[in-house]
Formats: sequence, structure tokens, C-alpha cells
Amino acid sequence: MPDVSVLESVNLLLTPHFYTLKKEAIPVRFAYQAKKIAPSLFDGYVDNLHECKYHVYKDGEEWLFIAYNPSQIVQFLTTHKIPIAKVNKLFFAQELSSHFAIPVPLQNDEVLMDVDGIITIFPKFLLGSSELLGKIDETFTPQSGGFSLVGVSGLGTQITQLQAITISSILFGFGMLFFVEGWQSDKEDSTSSQITQLIQKDSSLQSSYTRESVIKKYTAIDTEERIKRDSIKKVSQVLFEGVKLQKLDLEASKISVVFICSTPQALSRLTSSIRGHQWNLKSTNPKTNTLEAEISL
Repeated sequence: MPDVSVLESVNLLLTPHFYTLKKEAIPVRFAYQAKKIAPSLFDGYVDNLHECKYHVYKDGEEWLFIAYNPSQIVQFLTTHKIPIAKVNKLFFAQELSSHFAIPVPLQNDEVLMDVDGIITIFPKFLLGSSELLGKIDETFTPQSGGFSLVGVSGLGTQITQLQAITISSILFGFGMLFFVEGWQSDKEDSTSSQITQLIQKDSSLQSSYTRESVIKKYTAIDTEERIKRDSIKKVSQVLFEGVKLQKLDLEASKISVVFICSTPQALSRLTSSIRGHQWNLKSTNPKTNTLEAEISL
């Protein structure tokens, strides 16, 4: 690739040269939960795993995991004289999979194209001579996603990403002080007004005993639902490729789980993880590669 002259801030689209991608059906609800298990998915697939960062998002019924090394990207940009300060955001080609229904040529003898939902680098000579080719334009900028290179080692910046976040949080906090004071006052007035209206509509609520009974009932429901959410979160922390949740029983004081592993190595790794999370390991069965454990609530 020849050197590039960049005079204004730009967004960059990364080809699969710069990242490794995996698609997995993981039984979690939120991206931050899926992101916790990302390193285990790429163990043995990428070099310098400790330097990698991860981009995770839901794709239909599956989670899409992207591993990338920011330092390698910085090195590439520096080599081709692209000022890091001019790079606004970087996006992955996979985030724009719908744009590659028609192959898009690169500057060499390769094209980017969609192969079974995965954006892939494909030799151009394997395409027919009559194959239509697309081109990258301003529409190749996602409305969300992407990442910046703020705070990446080697940039020579004086403000790290953590410092930038801290400063922004402090400034945001000062602004919120004025808003919260007014909002809290309005909230108190609104809550008092709502309680008065409810008592007027239902005379039984005039009794403090009745009101306390209602509060106690729904507090118990909220507590139970919170326990369920926390339980799923705890279980998701020990899941990785090769491990499936076979059974989950929720009781008042504990959660009982049974996992099944695809290999003895996965069973051994899961056993270590269970102990590391200080769960009560009930039993393991090397013949069936299953593990039973309990979590105290």
C-alpha cells in the first residue's frame, strides 16, 4: 500500500487483514457478558492474545466476536504516514456486511465480498470477467459502533483514554449537579401527588397497614427477579467454548447448575474456573464430561 496524504479527520474501514472473527451461539443477554468470554474463544487462534481487544455485538441469534490488536493498527498507519491525530474512528468491514453483496476491489488483486454472512478477502482472478464490482463511498460509514485509538500505547499522546474519560466524567458531573437538584425536587412533588391520587381512587390504601402489605408483596417479587438476573450473570462468567449449561435450578438460598463439556480439557478448565469463582463444586464425571456445582445466594 502506498503512503497516504491525510489533511482532514477521516474514518477508516479495517479489512479482515487487521482482525480475527468468530461467530458463536452464547447463552447470554448482554454484550458486556459476551465480551468477558471473548479471550477464551480466541485462545490458540491469534498471536499476542494479551495485547488484543474485542468488539462484540449480536448478529441474529448468534454473537459476533472480533479480536484486534490496536498496536499493530497503529504501526501500520505510522508506516504509511497516516497521522493518528487525523483518524477519528475505525470500523470493521464486518460491521457493513450488507454493503458487500457486490464484491469491492482493494488496491491489489483482491476483493472484499460476503461469503455466507462473513466479509472475506477473495482473490480477484477467481471472479468472472463480467462480475460487477462495487466501490467504497461515504455510505460505508456505520451509524454506530467502531472504536478510536485514544490511549493506545505508542501514540505519544499526553492524555490517556482513562484520563480523558475521567475528565469528561468530572465535567459532566458538574453539569448534572444543577439538573439533579431541580429534578429531585420535581420528583418528590410528583411522587407525593401520585400517592395522594392513588389513595383518593382506592380508599383501602388510606390504611398504612394495607400500604405496607402491598409494598412488602412487590418488594419480594422484585427481590426474586433480581436474584434470577444475578444468577444468569454469575453462570455466564464461567461459560466458554466447549461448555454448555445442561441444567439450572433456582432455590431460595442457592443455585444448582450442571454443565456438560465437549472435551476432558474443557472439563478441567471449567473445574478450575468454578473453584476460582469460589462456587461449591459438588461433583465431576470424567466419563460424561459433566460437572455439578452450587452457588450460594
